[in-house]
Amino acid sequence: MPDIAAIRDSTSLEAYLRTRSIDEARVLALRSAVRVMPLLTKNSSFHLDDSKHWILADFRAVFFSWAAYNYTDYVRKLAPAASAAYAAAASAAVAAGEADVRAVVGAASYAARTAGIVDAETISFATVATARAARVGTHDAWEGIRRELTSMQEISATVCLAAPLWPQGRAPSELIDTEVVFRAALEAFNPDWHLVYTFYQALRDGHPPFAGLGSDLGAIALAMADEREDFWRREPDEVMRDLAERLGGGETPRKPEAMSDAASEKVDFFISYSTKNEAEAREINGYLEDAGYSTIVQFKDFPVGSNFVIEMQDGLERGARAIALLSPDYVASDHCRAEWAAVYNMDPLGKGRKLVPLLLKPANLNTLARQIVYKSLVGLNGEERRAAVLEAIGPGPDALAPDMLKRRLAETASPDVAPTPDGKLDVVPNAIYDLPVVDADLPDLPQMLRTLCTVIQASLPENSPKTIAPSLQAYGDHLAERGARPILGLLCMLADALNRDVRSVEFHVWGDGLATHFDNFFSCHSKYVTHFPKSQEREETLASNEIDEDRASGKEFLEPVKKVAEALAELHQIGGTTAEFERVVQDSVQRAKDIDSLPIPPDAGQGTDITPKRRFVFSQIGFWERILSALGSMTTLATTEQGRAAIATLAEAIRKFLSFLSSS
Repeated sequence: MPDIAAIRDSTSLEAYLRTRSIDEARVLALRSAVRVMPLLTKNSSFHLDDSKHWILADFRAVFFSWAAYNYTDYVRKLAPAASAAYAAAASAAVAAGEADVRAVVGAASYAARTAGIVDAETISFATVATARAARVGTHDAWEGIRRELTSMQEISATVCLAAPLWPQGRAPSELIDTEVVFRAALEAFNPDWHLVYTFYQALRDGHPPFAGLGSDLGAIALAMADEREDFWRREPDEVMRDLAERLGGGETPRKPEAMSDAASEKVDFFISYSTKNEAEAREINGYLEDAGYSTIVQFKDFPVGSNFVIEMQDGLERGARAIALLSPDYVASDHCRAEWAAVYNMDPLGKGRKLVPLLLKPANLNTLARQIVYKSLVGLNGEERRAAVLEAIGPGPDALAPDMLKRRLAETASPDVAPTPDGKLDVVPNAIYDLPVVDADLPDLPQMLRTLCTVIQASLPENSPKTIAPSLQAYGDHLAERGARPILGLLCMLADALNRDVRSVEFHVWGDGLATHFDNFFSCHSKYVTHFPKSQEREETLASNEIDEDRASGKEFLEPVKKVAEALAELHQIGGTTAEFERVVQDSVQRAKDIDSLPIPPDAGQGTDITPKRRFVFSQIGFWERILSALGSMTTLATTEQGRAAIATLAEAIRKFLSFLSSS
């Protein structure tokens, strides 16, 4: 499969799309059609009446294509309407004598056409539409297309459809003048035609079009889809006058009076959930309303046919924070992922706490969801669930002072440390924070993960990062030894490093089969971790305290780990530690080297993003603190020369790692 970075023409694009979900081709065609809409009026020599026909055909095609994706309850009528718009727009494109008009209306034609078909022909239509948009667009058009493909690969096509067409929602400078001409030409026709620019502008900037109509928009789109072809064949001014009455043309779309009043009211929370979890949504909504909070939630606020993303946007504009009820059904839903991503993109560092995820059931969280710390409700009874929900929506935990952080990290440490009956230091799971909730899925997950580790190791190409094989070996060995009672902190560190390594390599290196195995491994790991609800308290500590990753690098980062490993190796030589304890300590040296070799992205270590380096720094502090505590209880070992040296080295290493705190 072609790598996204190599897509620079229609041939490579088509080859890529044939390996992806058909929805990606559909969304790409639609966004290409919107991107070049302003070119319809670029040439001032166009005959006025012809321009109106072209613009109406283009608007009709793009509108019904967009509506078919966004109002799935009505798709059986909206998809045929999009196909009918395709026929009309295609006729306009053939009649046009200008290349730009053919490209724009042609792109809209293909976008409409892809809304009504489900076979591989969609890919050809999408490729042509995108290539046409690229030819008449800007010099970096293919860069924008590659960015969209990456977004669809990592999140979903539905989420990409709701995103701005250009970075920061602004068209490239080359198109600014064209936009001005486009708007002026529409206004010169008559005020009703400004409706087209309002629609284009909303999609360009990543806003729901005609948002002032709220849930009424779906019903209006359905009524428009029911119109016979004679309706559209009238004089363009007559058609546009009718559309303006329905859609509320002009800068400010028409709003029902009651909705206008409601929009001014502040709302505390928007609850995002799968309809299969409505019982839990009602339960949690009850907790919030009993506590005096106002909510927007589908079962009481959304009529049939509503666009969830539009409704959520309305709630967010009224000050709401979003509560996402995570479950297997939620993460499988495109609509739910779109809602999640829309909020995440408003606050990617998590500093505004706009998104509050609550885990209802163990689930295979997607790539984006794995980046956010959630509050687990798994295994809690009614009163415990109420308390957990109210705690989750409260003020976020403040960054801790170094001494308090050190104690908290020791309390949640994984691995934990305990003496054996014969007086040796050993590594063990944390008795509280590594305790799983057992369900039907849990017994099978360790075996599935071990098998994937074995298969992936045997399939790695020679040019893969050298750290991947030993990480997989360590992960599989640990599960083979401990099964469903692992040292979860170790597994999470290994999985974090693996994820960064795998994502750093161009996709084609892995091949389709191996890439699928990696996807399955990370999915199973994610689901496995959600069986450990108390571990999220540890994650909250990691997420609420930042480090300076530039300072935590090179010798400053590696030297403390090496010195501790050397001191504890001396302790092992006199029989003071178990073989597994020594293996964990020595493995930490290699993990530190691997993590330090990773590039430091912008904003690394800031906000709530738990990077591999932040996890390692805080995990080591907690682990070292637990070693000091255990040594302090073992007088015979602590009074040896090796024990005293280990205590001094550990204390200095903890002091050094605490100096990496951003507030230090």
